[in-house]
Amino acid sequence: MGSDKIGGNENPLLHDVTISKSFYLGKHLVTQEQWYQIVGRNPSCFKGAKNPVEQVSWNDCQNFTIKLKEKVPGYSFRLHRSGVEIRQHLSVGQNR
Repeated sequence: MGSDKIGGNENPLLHDVTISKSFYLGKHLVTQEQWYQIVGRNPSCFKGAKNPVEQVSWNDCQNFTIKLKEKVPGYSFRLHRSGVEIRQHLSVGQNR
């Protein structure tokens, strides 16, 4: 946890938490190559196998995670929110 003081005042919203289940968190954006392998198409305007996928909607990303789970059984995949990148890029973390 960080400091519990903000500008000299205590912040009652800060508190300790316990994470009871282990998980993996993806730290790289999904590439166009990875997207193509799972979905079978590449909607990106700025083509390049190693470039991040773009021009995808939230629903496209949900569909990607469903198809990814079919190809990698035993894992759960979720999208993370990353500011304005939420509709432009997708990063996948694994949760067992």
